[in-house]
Amino acid sequence: MGALMMLRDFGHRLFRFPVRGSRSPVVDGADGIVRLHEGAIASPAATAAGTRHGDERGPRLLTIPGGGLDVPDDVRQACALYSDGTFLVHRPHLHSARILETQKQAHERLNVPVRPPEAVDLPRLFQAYGDSATQRLPDATGARQRLLHHIEQAAAAGASDIQMTWRGDRAEVRFQVHGYLTDVIDELHAREAEALMTTAFYLADHSDSCEKPAEAQKSSVTNRRLLPANVLALRMQFAPLGDGRHLNIRLCYAVIPGVGQTLTSLGLPGHVLRHLYTMQQRASGLKTICAPTEHGKSTTLHFWLCDLSDSRSNRLTIVSCDDPPEGLDPRILHFPVPSRAPDGRDPLDVAFETALRVAPHAVRLGECRTPWQAQKAYETANFGKLVATTLHCDQVLEIPSRYVELGIPRETAYAAHRHAGWTGQRLIPCLCRTCAERLTDVARRDERRAALLDGYRAVGIPVENILVRGLGVVGKEPCPECCHPDLRVPMPGLVRRQLVAECVRPTPELMAVLRDDMDEARRRWIAGGGTSMRLVAHGLLLEGVIGADECAEFGGSAEQIGFDLRARDAVTAGSARIAA
Repeated sequence: MGALMMLRDFGHRLFRFPVRGSRSPVVDGADGIVRLHEGAIASPAATAAGTRHGDERGPRLLTIPGGGLDVPDDVRQACALYSDGTFLVHRPHLHSARILETQKQAHERLNVPVRPPEAVDLPRLFQAYGDSATQRLPDATGARQRLLHHIEQAAAAGASDIQMTWRGDRAEVRFQVHGYLTDVIDELHAREAEALMTTAFYLADHSDSCEKPAEAQKSSVTNRRLLPANVLALRMQFAPLGDGRHLNIRLCYAVIPGVGQTLTSLGLPGHVLRHLYTMQQRASGLKTICAPTEHGKSTTLHFWLCDLSDSRSNRLTIVSCDDPPEGLDPRILHFPVPSRAPDGRDPLDVAFETALRVAPHAVRLGECRTPWQAQKAYETANFGKLVATTLHCDQVLEIPSRYVELGIPRETAYAAHRHAGWTGQRLIPCLCRTCAERLTDVARRDERRAALLDGYRAVGIPVENILVRGLGVVGKEPCPECCHPDLRVPMPGLVRRQLVAECVRPTPELMAVLRDDMDEARRRWIAGGGTSMRLVAHGLLLEGVIGADECAEFGGSAEQIGFDLRARDAVTAGSARIAA
């Protein structure tokens, strides 16, 4: 026994297997992946009887990985077979010969009684696998309570995400608030981390039927009885790491924390608001808002559609198709995406088709992440609908090239008449002026800041009044402005975020240049009166609203700002010569 224990400990150190009581590796025949399951490997007879080493737990789920009956993943997604013969089958597969073959195999190989299949919906099927998996945990109830407590904490803090990283024998939980990670909220041992991740996976009502720790999986929770009052849904991503595992939980709020509930409450400058109002006059076309992750593009799009409804005295039919939905509002019809769709169809395709059948005036298509979504956005806009969506890309003039990357033909992506308008935006963290320091002073002792200083000087930006983020200390005391316990910005030296935006109305002339030369198109756009986010960030930098680090990270590098300044100044110089 001592030699076996030493061998197990060696395997744990070599492969970083999580330790949880007495466990043995089991090969899941569905995919050949070695997984660890609690307890010794039971014989087929013991498995069929639902007992292992005298541990009576009632009927055992056989189709779960390691449960005694190896089945392919697609079969497992459609049925659940217990050792007492109970056979749960997703309704659309009730008469599938391949699914019914599972029951026959269990009877022949494990002597499982044959009972008539019971038709169930997917939530009941997910519950079956979830109950079976969490029964193996050392403290399933405690893990669930701990997870729900973290979700409550995150919602109270207005967090966008919960980040859990598990490496080796330890894991840590942090929240992401205003773009930055908080201090560690919770620390866990390996067995606690495994229990928390498994509990999170089986909390979902849209997911695979079984957890696969060696693979990337996504899931979502839309059962609001499990969630805080203001949280509409959770979107979860499970990912294996080179040295562990990571879980990201994105919180989707019914009411966006920290902002008002109107388009004007976002604090957009006047020229951007006018652009957005102009786009509401279009009866058809594709309206795109672009930004990296967590810069408020979905919020802006949501309020733009609500404002569109208000401007027509709420007499428009506006539909939304998101997975999961982000923000509920009675002015918008939200169509849920089913977990599974008949005949192997994409569930999002089914939901979107249903949404279009209610004769909408405007359509919100979540976010264009896939070629299918991009294609549907263009097709629907071409049907004579006003379609609004979001994209992940760096700047507004990159929108057509991003659509090309998603599979839209180049001539279609760069056709001006297909687009209603483009908006790009950033949420830039703002300095705490109480503890901020001058860049010129800090550069004397900090080489990284010295590089920033050299970059600004190289493009002719005056540096005397540029500030950098402080350390959250005034004298020897915590700064009363940025280290206040009620403040929701986790980075010392910062107090809030400022929304900046840029907008473009695509024209055939601009598109003709943009197709071949991004820099020249940018010069012409600015020459035509366009105000870029880089120029807005430059102004905030000189006013001391944002710091040099935040400007470089979110607004633009010194070189990029210098490019836009030269384009703007060339227009100014030309106008001066004409006036003279």
